[in-house]
Amino acid sequence: MRIKTVMLSALTLGVLLACPHDLFASCGQAFCPIETSSIVENPLGGGQLYTNFIYEYIDQDRPYIGTSSAHPGDLPRGHDEISTRNNTYKLTLDYGITPRFTLGVLLPFLDRLHRHLAHEEQEVIGSPEGTEIVDVPERWRYQAFGDMQVTARYLLLPQLTPFDPSLSLIVGLKIPTGRTGVRNDEGEEAELTLQPGNGSWDGIIGFSLVKNFAVPTLQKQTALAPLFATVLGRFPIGVGKFGYEPGGEMFLNIGTAYPLFRKLDLLGQINFHYRDHDSIGHAPGVEQSDSGKEELFLSPGLRYHFTDSLALYTLMQFTVYRRVNGIQLTSDWNFTSRVFYRFDLFSHA
Repeated sequence: MRIKTVMLSALTLGVLLACPHDLFASCGQAFCPIETSSIVENPLGGGQLYTNFIYEYIDQDRPYIGTSSAHPGDLPRGHDEISTRNNTYKLTLDYGITPRFTLGVLLPFLDRLHRHLAHEEQEVIGSPEGTEIVDVPERWRYQAFGDMQVTARYLLLPQLTPFDPSLSLIVGLKIPTGRTGVRNDEGEEAELTLQPGNGSWDGIIGFSLVKNFAVPTLQKQTALAPLFATVLGRFPIGVGKFGYEPGGEMFLNIGTAYPLFRKLDLLGQINFHYRDHDSIGHAPGVEQSDSGKEELFLSPGLRYHFTDSLALYTLMQFTVYRRVNGIQLTSDWNFTSRVFYRFDLFSHA
């Protein structure tokens, strides 16, 4: 399936499922494909500001081939991937320009450790050929800002009552603000997909829908529980640095926030992610055959409301199904925690 087919599928699913606002949590090849914003449940009003601080932990230490686990070196490559540990911190700011129009920005900060084995020819005393191919451990550790993202959200169908559905259109742009030339202590440059940025300009388009239902809490009171779905597509705009074009992606998230008590919600999501093959150009260290995949996750969690405007929530993400092209590093589970605050920027009180 090529990029045009991916985007057509994303738009078709968006129309059929009518889905909500999801900022991509992209950090190179490692991200949590998960809904991160409560704007899905409660769109911003005019003059309201929404801040969301997000932490993600992803430890990619399990090589996969197709749908099965593998070992480093099971497919011959110029180097064998061992692990990539990602600690990612993201700040998102969304502002309601009008009751229907919202602008947002996302800035990620990456703390990444990557290890692989390089296959190098070295002189060996006593060897008949005089040289041998040996495995040389290499590692990269850096802390740096990644690629910034801006989004615009337009409320196509606003809620007139708490039980009416809310439908929105989302468009955005991923801007190549992150570095692409990080090197390790030996001066070796990391492959492009492990850099803080990948040098590409990417477009984003999607739809969002949320519908509230009246449900009983554990305190035998009635409260609103939102059922939401999100569909977003990402596609490269032109040819990026080194001639690199990341494969088109589609994200589908379906979830709810069930009120257990007045201040505590049970969260649950189903997350699907599809990525096409990359077009690598002359990008350093990138194997086109090892790009592209599809994954399905279950993501349970909890959210605690300190006030009506301030809340903390955590989610665990578990892999249900995975298929990768070539050989790729994966993780069995991911963790994310977030705290958000929304307020009237220009209070008249």
